Amino acid sequence: DITGNFSLSVNQNLSAGIQYIQDNVEAGARKVTLDLTTIYLWDGKDTLLNLHSAFLPRVYDIRNNFGSYLQYVLNTKLFGKTDFTLGARYDNNSYFGDAFSPRLAIVNQPNKKLTFKFQLGKAFRSPTNLEIYRLYADSNFRIKQEKLLTYEVNAIYTPSPHMRIQVNGFHNELKDVIILSDLTNFQPNKNPGVFKITGLEAAVDFDISDNINGFANFTYQHTWGKNLVTGASDKLAGIANVKGNAGMTIHINDLFILSVSGNWVGKRKATDTDPVGFVKGSFLMNGVLSTTEMFNKKITVSLNVHNILNTKWFDPGFRTAEGVLFSTILEQPGINGLVKVGLSF
Repeated sequence: DITGNFSLSVNQNLSAGIQYIQDNVEAGARKVTLDLTTIYLWDGKDTLLNLHSAFLPRVYDIRNNFGSYLQYVLNTKLFGKTDFTLGARYDNNSYFGDAFSPRLAIVNQPNKKLTFKFQLGKAFRSPTNLEIYRLYADSNFRIKQEKLLTYEVNAIYTPSPHMRIQVNGFHNELKDVIILSDLTNFQPNKNPGVFKITGLEAAVDFDISDNINGFANFTYQHTWGKNLVTGASDKLAGIANVKGNAGMTIHINDLFILSVSGNWVGKRKATDTDPVGFVKGSFLMNGVLSTTEMFNKKITVSLNVHNILNTKWFDPGFRTAEGVLFSTILEQPGINGLVKVGLSF
């Protein structure tokens, strides 16, 4: 990495950098020897096949990525105080080629209690090793990077030093989305997905007293996706329309710290191949009781309890989820705990 920062003036700053990365990437799952013809007798009664199976030598690819970025920041007194940030990044990868990612952010603070933000940007996700090596060998198929265009507006209101209220609106558009089920067929387009996600978030952080503070947040989002090859379109699997979190932390006699939180997730759609259709929502409660540093700041102890209410809850299967190779729903752990002891020397 080579980076540099330049102060053009009191209210202007320019930063830039270049980066070069070389990865030694294993070419898919490690292959093994396979012998299904030789039958071995075990304990005089059981038979075995492939007894001496072993991993073959590692096969790998070398991938190179060159990246560079440039960012300009302008601080002004427009409408109270307004900062403008304009940036861009360029990547060249030996597998997926070129990617250009611009970004614009505007932050306005008309007074000390109120802040507005607007952000617009492009980004990408490169295909993973698992995705690349699901393609048929020697098929000459190529996976492109997924592309993201994101918009976000944000308002923060701080009525007092003990409370902070925040509202966010966002809209994300993804194209060239990789569809796992299309990687193993002979359709040349391996990036046929188009996704859209629009949502609204509200959050509040507050102090009840010097020893008690808390938080709460709620999110609503609407999702839609389409496979441009098959024409199929629907809500996106695994993403709930609504979810929320709340919690509180209490400091007790400068010795104990008690944190309790609740996490609620609404009903979620399963994949189209999953016969269950939807997975119902759930509410989980977690707690942590920890000590401050004791015995000359050498020992700390904490007790973490997850799913205090022992809620029975599930995650939808995200693969083919037909109940043969992959589960239709995945049952998650019930109540469980962990005790930690920290020692400082």
